Amino acid sequence: MVYDALWELALRAPIIGTTVKVGNRISYGTDSPIDPHKNNASDADLPELTLVTEGISEGNIGRTSCTTSLLRQYSFVISTGDFRANHLLYPIEFALFCAMTGWTTTLTALEWEGQRFVKRCQLVNASEGLSDPQRNRGIKGWAAIWAVSVEMHFTTSSLKAVLED
Repeated sequence: MVYDALWELALRAPIIGTTVKVGNRISYGTDSPIDPHKNNASDADLPELTLVTEGISEGNIGRTSCTTSLLRQYSFVISTGDFRANHLLYPIEFALFCAMTGWTTTLTALEWEGQRFVKRCQLVNASEGLSDPQRNRGIKGWAAIWAVSVEMHFTTSSLKAVLED
């Protein structure tokens, strides 16, 4: 649910809608193809925006007497294929920045077992460079990785009830 909501936030930004073609918006969410990844990227495949999950940085079982928390990391990966930072990189980054302000409405509305569970969403880090061979398949031009952290709290009794089902 959180992944899909983050992706929905990004797609609300008009600049992303007009700058990043539908086929170049790579999501691994609920409504995505089984394998949305492109092995090779041509000029028509750029710019590209991808949302990946990075794992859990903290799980606090028994955070309080009745809650357990989880801190999950995600990254938006931007590959521009362009050497002009102000042509694609900065507009897409600023669009993501603006879109993420909607987290307080979108993410905090998510419910599991009848309870809202997202407590915090934070842009943790943004790194930029001319290439990131591990993330963007050797695409030349500016690339960026925007790390996002989402804090979730669940009642421990609801989590235990999953084992009973």
